[in-house]
Amino acid sequence: MMENPDNLCPNCKHDFGKPVKAKRVCPACKNTIVIRGGRPVTEAKAQKIDEKREAAREADYQRWARKINRAAAAATIRNLKNDKRNGIATVVLHSSSDCCEECKAMDGKIFDIDAALQDPPVPVKTCTSDFCRCSVDSHSFKDPVTQSYFESLRKPTSGRRSSCLVCLLSGLTLTVLATYILVHLTP
Repeated sequence: MMENPDNLCPNCKHDFGKPVKAKRVCPACKNTIVIRGGRPVTEAKAQKIDEKREAAREADYQRWARKINRAAAAATIRNLKNDKRNGIATVVLHSSSDCCEECKAMDGKIFDIDAALQDPPVPVKTCTSDFCRCSVDSHSFKDPVTQSYFESLRKPTSGRRSSCLVCLLSGLTLTVLATYILVHLTP
């Protein structure tokens, strides 16, 4: 009859008589036996298995981060095209509160809509995070009537990042409001 390898110490081949299911010390050789993948292994082999698993997790994470950055770039281009169709002249980059130093340096930078479409500012190319969490918001309109209306709505700054109402409005609200103004309030 063949011996079951799950019954044996991986160090000295001592037979336990039943499968080893949990970490334990072999009474024969006094070495520690650990379980990986449901099988008893040496501590050295367990460490190698753990390193391989960690490397695989890191590779998966990096693939995931690249996918997120590609999706963010595509979404930025779609949003910029919508902004251009809606008469936006410039956009402003906003960094997140937990961003890297490279992104903090870009916070508040204003881009011409055409330049931003040629070279999207988000994700920030020099971002040192695994994936960039910056965003681009509409900033000003090409139409002077709409722009002057939004300029009149500005409030004095109170230590906040931006007091520009256009920067604070969401894309949908901005689109609806801008369309209403262009259709109903311009001669």
